[in-house]
Amino acid sequence: MSALSAFANIGKVPELRRRIIFTVMLLAVYRIGVFVTIPGVDRTVMNAVMHKQAGGILSLFNMFSGGALGNLSIFALGIMPYVSASIILHPVGAASGAQAVSPSALQSEEGRQARVYSKALVEENGKPS
Repeated sequence: MSALSAFANIGKVPELRRRIIFTVMLLAVYRIGVFVTIPGVDRTVMNAVMHKQAGGILSLFNMFSGGALGNLSIFALGIMPYVSASIILHPVGAASGAQAVSPSALQSEEGRQARVYSKALVEENGKPS
Protein backbone atom coordinates (compact mmCIF):
# COMPACT_ATOMS: atom_id res chain seq x y z
CA MET A 1 0.00 0.00 0.00
CA SER A 2 2.93 2.35 0.62
CA ALA A 3 4.00 2.07 -3.04
CA LEU A 4 0.60 3.32 -4.14
CA SER A 5 0.68 6.21 -1.70
CA ALA A 6 4.20 7.13 -2.86
CA PHE A 7 2.99 7.07 -6.45
CA ALA A 8 0.03 9.27 -5.50
CA ASN A 9 2.39 11.83 -3.92
CA ILE A 10 4.31 12.40 -7.16
CA GLY A 11 2.23 15.45 -8.00
CA LYS A 12 2.83 17.00 -4.59
CA VAL A 13 6.60 17.36 -4.95
CA PRO A 14 7.22 20.45 -7.15
CA GLU A 15 10.69 19.44 -8.42
CA LEU A 16 9.54 15.96 -9.36
CA ARG A 17 6.38 17.28 -10.98
CA ARG A 18 8.44 19.73 -13.09
CA ARG A 19 10.79 16.96 -14.22
CA ILE A 20 7.96 14.61 -15.13
CA ILE A 21 6.17 17.32 -17.10
CA PHE A 22 9.43 18.17 -18.90
CA THR A 23 9.98 14.51 -19.80
CA VAL A 24 6.43 14.11 -21.08
CA MET A 25 6.80 17.29 -23.15
CA LEU A 26 10.03 15.99 -24.71
CA LEU A 27 8.31 12.72 -25.59
CA ALA A 28 5.41 14.66 -27.13
CA VAL A 29 7.79 16.77 -29.24
CA TYR A 30 9.54 13.62 -30.43
CA ARG A 31 6.29 11.89 -31.32
CA ILE A 32 5.12 14.95 -33.26
CA GLY A 33 8.50 15.20 -35.00
CA VAL A 34 8.21 11.58 -36.15
CA PHE A 35 5.39 12.63 -38.46
CA VAL A 36 7.26 15.56 -40.04
CA THR A 37 8.78 14.23 -43.25
CA ILE A 38 12.19 15.37 -44.47
CA PRO A 39 11.63 18.02 -47.16
CA GLY A 40 11.96 16.75 -50.72
CA VAL A 41 11.22 13.11 -49.90
CA ASP A 42 8.33 11.16 -51.37
CA ARG A 43 6.71 9.32 -48.47
CA THR A 44 4.85 6.86 -50.74
CA VAL A 45 8.13 5.58 -52.21
CA MET A 46 9.54 4.98 -48.72
CA ASN A 47 6.36 3.17 -47.69
CA ALA A 48 6.74 0.90 -50.75
CA VAL A 49 10.37 0.16 -49.80
CA MET A 50 9.37 -0.58 -46.19
CA HIS A 51 6.65 -3.01 -47.31
CA LYS A 52 9.08 -4.71 -49.71
CA GLN A 53 11.68 -5.11 -46.95
CA ALA A 54 9.20 -6.31 -44.30
CA GLY A 55 10.94 -8.44 -41.70
CA GLY A 56 14.42 -7.32 -42.74
CA ILE A 57 17.03 -5.11 -41.18
CA LEU A 58 15.21 -1.98 -42.35
CA SER A 59 12.18 -3.01 -40.33
CA LEU A 60 14.42 -3.49 -37.30
CA PHE A 61 15.81 0.04 -37.65
CA ASN A 62 12.29 1.35 -38.12
CA MET A 63 11.22 -0.36 -34.91
CA PHE A 64 14.10 1.12 -32.91
CA SER A 65 13.38 4.61 -34.24
CA GLY A 66 9.72 4.38 -33.25
CA GLY A 67 8.49 4.35 -36.84
CA ALA A 68 10.49 7.45 -37.74
CA LEU A 69 12.48 5.70 -40.47
CA GLY A 70 9.34 4.46 -42.22
CA ASN A 71 8.04 8.02 -42.36
CA LEU A 72 11.49 9.44 -43.23
CA SER A 73 11.01 11.95 -40.46
CA ILE A 74 13.40 14.61 -39.23
CA PHE A 75 13.96 12.52 -36.08
CA ALA A 76 14.74 9.27 -37.91
CA LEU A 77 18.36 9.18 -36.73
CA GLY A 78 17.75 10.21 -33.13
CA ILE A 79 21.00 10.17 -31.19
CA MET A 80 22.57 7.34 -33.17
CA PRO A 81 25.32 9.43 -34.83
CA TYR A 82 26.53 10.64 -31.42
CA VAL A 83 26.43 7.12 -29.96
CA SER A 84 28.30 5.71 -32.96
CA ALA A 85 30.98 8.40 -32.71
CA SER A 86 31.45 7.66 -29.01
CA ILE A 87 31.71 3.92 -29.68
CA ILE A 88 34.29 4.51 -32.41
CA LEU A 89 36.38 6.80 -30.22
CA HIS A 90 36.72 4.31 -27.36
CA PRO A 91 38.84 1.74 -29.29
CA VAL A 92 40.78 4.57 -30.92
CA GLY A 93 41.56 5.97 -27.48
CA ALA A 94 42.62 2.55 -26.24
CA ALA A 95 44.84 1.99 -29.27
CA SER A 96 46.51 5.36 -28.80
CA GLY A 97 47.41 4.55 -25.19
CA ALA A 98 44.81 6.78 -23.56
CA GLN A 99 43.51 5.83 -20.12
CA ALA A 100 40.33 3.83 -19.81
CA VAL A 101 37.22 5.98 -19.67
CA SER A 102 35.74 6.10 -16.20
CA PRO A 103 33.35 8.63 -14.69
CA SER A 104 36.26 10.42 -13.03
CA ALA A 105 38.21 10.39 -16.30
CA LEU A 106 35.32 12.06 -18.10
CA GLN A 107 35.60 15.01 -15.72
CA SER A 108 39.28 15.49 -16.56
CA GLU A 109 40.66 17.57 -19.41
CA GLU A 110 41.10 14.44 -21.54
CA GLY A 111 37.45 13.52 -21.01
CA ARG A 112 36.33 16.96 -22.09
CA GLN A 113 38.56 16.69 -25.14
CA ALA A 114 37.06 13.27 -26.01
CA ARG A 115 33.57 14.77 -25.87
CA VAL A 116 34.68 17.57 -28.18
CA TYR A 117 36.08 15.00 -30.64
CA SER A 118 32.84 12.98 -30.43
CA LYS A 119 30.74 16.05 -31.21
CA ALA A 120 33.04 17.03 -34.08
CA LEU A 121 32.83 13.53 -35.54
CA VAL A 122 29.03 13.61 -35.32
CA GLU A 123 28.83 17.01 -37.00
CA GLU A 124 31.17 15.84 -39.75
CA ASN A 125 29.14 12.68 -40.44
CA GLY A 126 25.71 14.30 -40.42
CA LYS A 127 24.06 15.33 -37.19
CA PRO A 128 20.27 14.84 -37.12
CA SER A 129 18.27 18.03 -37.41
